[in-house]
Amino acid sequence: MKHRFSHTTMGRATCILTLVGGLMNAGCAPKPPRLAVLIVVDSFGTEYLTRGAPYFGEDGFNRLTRDGAVFPNARFGYANTVTGPGHATIVTGANPAVHGIPDNQWYRPGSDEPVTCVDDIKQSTIGMLTTYDSFGCSPRSLLVPTVGDSLKERYGAAAKVWSMSLKARAAILTGGQHADGAIWFLPKTGDYVTSDFYGGVAPAWCKELNRDRYADRFLHTKWDRVLPDAAYETCAEDNAAFEQGHLVLFINTLPKELGERMDIANRIYYEQVQCSPWGNELVLEAARRAVVQEHLGQDETPDLLIVALSSPDIVGHTFGPESHEMLDTLVRTDRQIGEWLAFLDQNVGRENYNVVLTADHGMGPTPERAIEAGEGGGRIDQAELLLELHRGLEERFEPAGEGFYYLTAVDMPWVFLNETVLGFHKIDINEAADAVAATLRLKSGFSTVAAAHALLDRPESELSSVERLMRESIRPGRCGHVYAHLDRNWGVVGSCAGHGTSHDYDAVVPVILTGPAFRAARFDDSIEMNDVAPTLSRLLGVQPPLASRGRVLGEAFAK
Repeated sequence: MKHRFSHTTMGRATCILTLVGGLMNAGCAPKPPRLAVLIVVDSFGTEYLTRGAPYFGEDGFNRLTRDGAVFPNARFGYANTVTGPGHATIVTGANPAVHGIPDNQWYRPGSDEPVTCVDDIKQSTIGMLTTYDSFGCSPRSLLVPTVGDSLKERYGAAAKVWSMSLKARAAILTGGQHADGAIWFLPKTGDYVTSDFYGGVAPAWCKELNRDRYADRFLHTKWDRVLPDAAYETCAEDNAAFEQGHLVLFINTLPKELGERMDIANRIYYEQVQCSPWGNELVLEAARRAVVQEHLGQDETPDLLIVALSSPDIVGHTFGPESHEMLDTLVRTDRQIGEWLAFLDQNVGRENYNVVLTADHGMGPTPERAIEAGEGGGRIDQAELLLELHRGLEERFEPAGEGFYYLTAVDMPWVFLNETVLGFHKIDINEAADAVAATLRLKSGFSTVAAAHALLDRPESELSSVERLMRESIRPGRCGHVYAHLDRNWGVVGSCAGHGTSHDYDAVVPVILTGPAFRAARFDDSIEMNDVAPTLSRLLGVQPPLASRGRVLGEAFAK
């Protein structure tokens, strides 16, 4: 069952001021297209767009940049640049401190089990062919409206809003509170699924994908280099020791086979598909079915379709952004987007849709490769750090007791303290956070460390530029007690490469707006990622989401 979010009076008043400012910048709105398509390429920092350009064809990224308005320097206005917050910011125009999604997961006070940003025990996951016991999901953790919610408020059921991704959080958060549906992929069963939040029955075309075992069609597909070997000479050496292909039973070199030595599709195979360019195909096929079966873009009432492509992120985490696998994935993603645009041309009409393409964050370099290049870097062992910080608090205060810990988790950039154990020993939580922060400041690998309460209590004028971005990531009760911002080229043990900082390689992404509503131009000045939501709203002829703090990119629109 879908529910409408209620705002406080003060919050509504603040948002109205933002709305008025946005409308003043908007100018005359164009006629809404029949369909707006938001494509979010996970981890697609601007560096990827530049790196892949020599190898892209004419029909994918180059078509978008050739025919559209290109903003290569869009920057997130907060520090913890990861998937959940990124997707939420793109469609709300707000930062995590306001929209309520500070990370992909967090630990609730008094609990040692994490919850994801879309977990909802009131709901159930539906659509699987086989029974699978899992928490349900919904967008209830998202505290403010999205562009899709504005569209629904303006047009009601006549406007359709659909979102899809490999990742539940990407699909659910971008759709908002009133989407017609959000579809994601469940690798444990190989099924496309949704939540009964959107209704009691999964779409017929979703069930059909599962009955046909669409995800099984890539079993024994050979993943080889799509470009001549010479093109990969710009990549780092293949088969580096720190690549993590073994996590999904992949070898660390190309070529490799999906489902090698497997008789039938299974969980590991489905994880391999996600960790390959063919993960994009799972999402794009669902998007094609939605366009046809849900009749998107077929009348004068505008519809919104969000397509979040997660495989580039998974490949980057597993093999690194400098790897052969990553370049190959970028080139194949370009071709897949070209095919997707051709599908829209045929089924919606080139004159009837507009595309906004962007990313939820970038991707940092593999630390070992940065060190080899003389740029410094390193890795944090989070398990070891947890024990070290716990022992430090025991030395400062008193032993926690056998089997008890003063910390719940170290999950960069957060340190979560155990409020229950600290309370039992009558230790002030802020004093413990300050002690942990002081310890971390003495260690290598961190550019800025602060207790969350200190960031919130200090006047903004006293904060550094990085501390301001850190504060924009803090939502009390949903984030850690200490914020430890990683230094350049630093990562964590267990992931080949990562993201989640305010450094340019994580925080700067492209925004490309293409279609009849936009003009072909390039704008190199920096913009805020908060600008995407009000710009998309103007395209659709609706008010910006109430919490949006961005401006309409009026310069992108055709006159």
